[in-house]
Amino acid sequence: MLECTTAWFREHQIPFDHVELIGTHHKIETAKKFSVDAFFEDKHDNAVGIHEELDIPVFLFDTPYNRNPIPKGVIRVKDWQEANQQVQRLFA
Repeated sequence: MLECTTAWFREHQIPFDHVELIGTHHKIETAKKFSVDAFFEDKHDNAVGIHEELDIPVFLFDTPYNRNPIPKGVIRVKDWQEANQQVQRLFA
């Protein structure tokens, strides 16, 4: 899965320093370990918790199951291209 993900990022010219596929556990701890500047998530509760704990932008991929209200630091995106555009807007 990691090779597939990084190949897709390269193919679509989405810059990255590190990709960590962590499943559903220890996301906050892993984000702290790598001192991430942003986080990508598809679960509403995880996105809000990560943002509140780490005070970093979290990009929440829009799905029918996660359409609850979000705080300002959680940014809803429809796909990786939109996520990349938002990253460029925030960090350029």
